[in-house]
Amino acid sequence: MRQSALQPQIGFQQVTDFERPRQTRNDLIDNTRFEAAPFVTSDHPVSVHNRLFEGSGDLPVTGTGASGLQMWLPLSPRYGLMFYDEHAYRLGRPDSHIVRAVSPTHVAKLNALTWWGASENVYASPHTDRGYLLASAEAIAPLRRETRIWIEEEDLDRTETTKRVRVAFKVSGSPVRLDLPFLRTVAAPPNLAELEEVTMRQPERIADLMEWGRLYRKGWIDFDTFEQLCLRVPRQPRRRR
Repeated sequence: MRQSALQPQIGFQQVTDFERPRQTRNDLIDNTRFEAAPFVTSDHPVSVHNRLFEGSGDLPVTGTGASGLQMWLPLSPRYGLMFYDEHAYRLGRPDSHIVRAVSPTHVAKLNALTWWGASENVYASPHTDRGYLLASAEAIAPLRRETRIWIEEEDLDRTETTKRVRVAFKVSGSPVRLDLPFLRTVAAPPNLAELEEVTMRQPERIADLMEWGRLYRKGWIDFDTFEQLCLRVPRQPRRRR
């Protein structure tokens, strides 16, 4: 990964691999064997997770460009869809896009992602055992923080008449441990201790980075050019007279 070189210049505490395009695979999880432990859904049905960085706290590891990203979408009590970074994981067999759940415990772990990501409501089949739902709710309740989404402000510049702040929208990381026998991790995360949060303090710098990123995404510049542009010494802000 090259994020260790780019990160101080870009200014974000983001574990993203810019060196290669993200390749996402999706597989169907078959839960037809365990009618007593069906999948549930919620008012926020798509859950994001990152097995590669479990335990990393509130680091932003579930962005669409993050290495190791996983997305879980229950389709029905019997089926669910898992999107994942195929450079980081192997799910089931490479020649099949269908994976069978092998234990109700594994179903419970996937359901825990749904319980964790729900805003206010979780939905289940009317045939679902009430005791099963209550047990699931009691298991996830201690893990759900009262504040899982919040906004932080940081003063960047202040004068007698103006103030410039950075506003950050943050989401707490999932506490679920998605250790499933049919999900194998095949990549190693970078050393999180080496990542430091650096504040972006120059609006001109932000504009430059956004433009270079746009050119790279459209294929008008290659990665090496993009990297060199990002690593250039930032230009000094204009002085007000």
